[in-house]
Amino acid sequence: MKSRVKETRESFNFQWGNLKDSPWLLSEPRFKEECDKILLDELGLTHEDIVNKLVIDVGCGNGRWSYAFKKLGASVSAYDYSLSGVKQTKRIGVDVVLGDALHPPFRQAVSDLVFAFGVFHHTKDLEASFKENAKLVKPKGIMHVYLYGAKSMKLKLWRFLIHLIPSFGFRKATIAVFCKIRTTVPYSKALIPFSDVHGGFDALSPKINIETDEKYVEALFKVSGFSIVRRIRTTWCNWKVDNHMQGIKR
Repeated sequence: MKSRVKETRESFNFQWGNLKDSPWLLSEPRFKEECDKILLDELGLTHEDIVNKLVIDVGCGNGRWSYAFKKLGASVSAYDYSLSGVKQTKRIGVDVVLGDALHPPFRQAVSDLVFAFGVFHHTKDLEASFKENAKLVKPKGIMHVYLYGAKSMKLKLWRFLIHLIPSFGFRKATIAVFCKIRTTVPYSKALIPFSDVHGGFDALSPKINIETDEKYVEALFKVSGFSIVRRIRTTWCNWKVDNHMQGIKR
């Protein structure tokens, strides 16, 4: 039987290699055009806060946020632990390497901004991966994270059912069927908590999904040497459900 870590990594490798279309990926023209504005909304910062800064994109996936940082004039380095994600990110002209969030492949205190969107909650040790990547931030630099909050029992049930399917290809096909049902069958939205195949696969297929709350994340920031911590009230997505948080290094 595969370990939870190995299956999670393989899930993301399949995802970035085979599920390249989504309303929130660079394959969508609207998102590609607006991704820099969406990123600023996610960060709660201005263009002037980003331009000419050195950014590390942790767990970059297919590079959508790296692309947005480049668009804002930042110098971007990225890493991901899926080979397919690294290959996709290379195609947009970003310096990217294969790496594990528990062992970041960069020197300490080198980055003006460390960005980890939906990464640490998929590692075997959220606290350790957070602390290790916090070490990459310069004094007065910024770390921004997105971490899962508490999920509904409905979503957890869907995860359990999807995990019973051993093949990632069949998981994709199953999610696609239910996305179709959601768009065609009245009232099905109450039972199906996902609307596109990529988003559904991302939410359901990884085996490791650690949930946190604001107080826990704030404590992680403070113990990692950040003096100013805030929760970002994003408008592009529901900030009340999950933890979009940011700290400034002492």
